[in-house]
Amino acid sequence: MAKSELSARELTADEIASVDGLRHESWRATRPSQEARLLNAGYFESPPGLALYYGVVLTGSVVGAGRLSIHRSLADVPEAQVYGEAFLAQLRYPVASINRLAVHPDYRRQGIAGLVDQARLQRARLEGCTVVLAWFTPKSGDHRLIQLREYGFGEIDALGLRRHKFFDQILPLRLELRSPVA
Repeated sequence: MAKSELSARELTADEIASVDGLRHESWRATRPSQEARLLNAGYFESPPGLALYYGVVLTGSVVGAGRLSIHRSLADVPEAQVYGEAFLAQLRYPVASINRLAVHPDYRRQGIAGLVDQARLQRARLEGCTVVLAWFTPKSGDHRLIQLREYGFGEIDALGLRRHKFFDQILPLRLELRSPVA
């Protein structure tokens, strides 16, 4: 399928129900040892606040999806220790976080992740978010970090972050949003 024929949109409730299966299939291909641990730790559950799911659907199946969470306060930000409470405390809320991106192995390198990201960033702007948070792990691959930097994401100063062995390999990122053009 040509990239120009693909588009990302907010997923329906039935489509969202299939996203965990997509994550398992996707992550199993790149992180087989981590996939079972994440499932058992409740990693797939939604955070507090507003959680929206965007994806690309082909022939009735979700082939790529990611979550956009809107946070109204510091207490709502999942995995806040990744970003550091001092950093989060200085933000003007609401803020967004993009997370849980997954693309089916058969559909990778076709621009699907980028389409999902752009749909999520546009919605964050419409929700009035001033900052979008994300984090990168080496298991996502260098191409993902390059992609996030192309969008304008930059590293968050890691000073004062409380470290946990799971978060040692995580690079916290942020993107400053401008208001939508009227």
